[in-house]
Amino acid sequence: TVSSQKLEKPIEMGSSEPLPIADGVRRRKKKRRARATDSLPGKFEDVILPSAIPGGAAER
Repeated sequence: TVSSQKLEKPIEMGSSEPLPIADGVRRRKKKRRARATDSLPGKFEDVILPSAIPGGAAER
């Protein structure tokens, strides 16, 4: 248990600093991407639905 605690402490102190920073930046990017994807599919669906509904154009 003592050896595991010694291994955990240096790893946590050394890796815990860069990880939170990377996670924070990545989380912000993911949120922006999620919002962009949420708005894009809505726009694409609006464009695809009208074009798919008047299938007569494709039949012509």
